Amino acid sequence: MRDIHERLLSFFKGGREWKPSSNLRQSLLNSIEKCRQEYEETRELLPVAKALALVRWIGESPPQWALNSPEIMKCRERARLEIIDYERVFLVNRNPMIAFHAYFLSRCFHLPVPEWVHLCFDEGLLSFQKSYKLIANGEKGSDPAREFAKAFGIRLQTWKEWQTLQGAMTPSVEAREKGVTDPHWLTLGVAVLAKLVTFIQEQEDAKETSATAAVAEERGLSGSTVWRA
Repeated sequence: MRDIHERLLSFFKGGREWKPSSNLRQSLLNSIEKCRQEYEETRELLPVAKALALVRWIGESPPQWALNSPEIMKCRERARLEIIDYERVFLVNRNPMIAFHAYFLSRCFHLPVPEWVHLCFDEGLLSFQKSYKLIANGEKGSDPAREFAKAFGIRLQTWKEWQTLQGAMTPSVEAREKGVTDPHWLTLGVAVLAKLVTFIQEQEDAKETSATAAVAEERGLSGSTVWRA
């Protein structure tokens, strides 16, 4: 983790391209290969999704065996349609949590980040930059973290509205019986993958069960709920 932190600082200070250390890169490549072997044996979604998440950290194109697998192609199409729905809602209520979620879906499934998401980030960052300059010049005494949240329109009400939106988009029991599952699986899936990457970085036991248990504990959910997602 310290290696990544130092390289990120170097990137922002010197404008140089960030690259993982040779040890971290090899560790990630080994994990991706294990995902491929597991997928060959099981033909399940999880090892494919793990490989697509891990490849982001070494700055390479996603492996074709993962990107073109039937399992991930179905998920990518579903994520693409969900992002389209989020855009329609975002244009009405401008809740930044919608843009954040669309960004994570795009990155997770190697889809193009929509322009409306880029514009949301542009507006928030420009607003924060103006506030930060005032703070740096001693013209405004507000906390930078508070100004950052304010720049992106992040409030307690914003989070409550996002939770309400997710609940409204959850299919009914009748819909689930017809094969439509809870859209929260995408959010939970991204969280589990992120936890796996963190475990690898910190050289901990990077197992699916450990990541699932950690996410369940953090979100106050049962392990079975996260596992089913």
